[in-house]
Amino acid sequence: MAPLNPDQITVDQLPMQMGRFEVLGLLGEGGMARVFRVRTNEATGLPRDCALKILHREHGEQDPQLVRALQREGRVGGMLQHPNIVQTFDIGQISGQPYLLMELVHGPTVERLLDARGRLATRVSVAIAEQICLGLHHAHEARDERGRALGLVHRDLKPSNVILTPAGVAKVMDFGIAKVSILPGMTTKPGELKGSPRFMSPEQVGGEHLDRRSDVFSLGALLYEMITGQPLFESETVHGVWMKIVEVQPLLDADVSFGRIHRKYPELADLLRSCMQPRREDRPASAAEVADLLGTFQRGLPEGESLRKLLRSNAGWVSVPTELSGEDLATETFESRPGVRVPVRPEFLQTVPVPP
Repeated sequence: MAPLNPDQITVDQLPMQMGRFEVLGLLGEGGMARVFRVRTNEATGLPRDCALKILHREHGEQDPQLVRALQREGRVGGMLQHPNIVQTFDIGQISGQPYLLMELVHGPTVERLLDARGRLATRVSVAIAEQICLGLHHAHEARDERGRALGLVHRDLKPSNVILTPAGVAKVMDFGIAKVSILPGMTTKPGELKGSPRFMSPEQVGGEHLDRRSDVFSLGALLYEMITGQPLFESETVHGVWMKIVEVQPLLDADVSFGRIHRKYPELADLLRSCMQPRREDRPASAAEVADLLGTFQRGLPEGESLRKLLRSNAGWVSVPTELSGEDLATETFESRPGVRVPVRPEFLQTVPVPP
């Protein structure tokens, strides 16, 4: 009998057995990989449902760099155990194709939530950002089995890499391009750029050495986008985006939406500005420090829509940008820019990191 080819499994064949996994469904598929919902069948312990990402055979055989990226993602993820990070359970091969076994999370990414809402209430945005900071701080502080600091930097924090559970837990995912100082092959070569352009830090754009404060900058850009529904660094070209990142200080001074945030929530605007300082030395020293400041700010907000209520409410998925909760910057209209999000009604499905 020919070995099972995961690339050729069809939905009508499911459920089916594949090695030690019972395949229950197909969660997603990209040009590089397929992601299945599987149930583990271990000899001991209780079975559990997981997400299984498997590289397509052609890439596993012909693209060693992609295989290494998947193995790197699994290796880094396996060192991190925190409620605000998607867990990685195992890496291996099925029928000669590399796989990554991950925590199964039922919920949308921040990107899908923004696509549905246009922008998020300030209380919701801050709640998400605070949890992201806690997950990042755990990653930044991680040590190997010998107690050595990993020197980990995520390098690709963006809306599609944060997933939300129905209970309102935000989880950072996809450490596929993370920098780990003490592991060979997991640092960036001089002049090499990795990450998503509009969330890069100035030092990332410059191809310089990165530390945890680079992720703090990215967090600031992500929080700005959640609150306004618009990217701060936007241009028709990647080079144009990078130029705006390098010149972030005058951009913030002139940005209309940032000015509106400052008029209503000056403490939040000051925090955003501190996170996105051009010089890393002028930013908060850690994600934990940012989390503390966000928590203090959130406790001072009036009652309003909670993250958990939003995620459990069907109404939240069909709202448009002008139909926001009263606690947000509700009476103000943010400056319209090319490429602004168009609200759509997404399906409330599992979202896992699938290569494009």
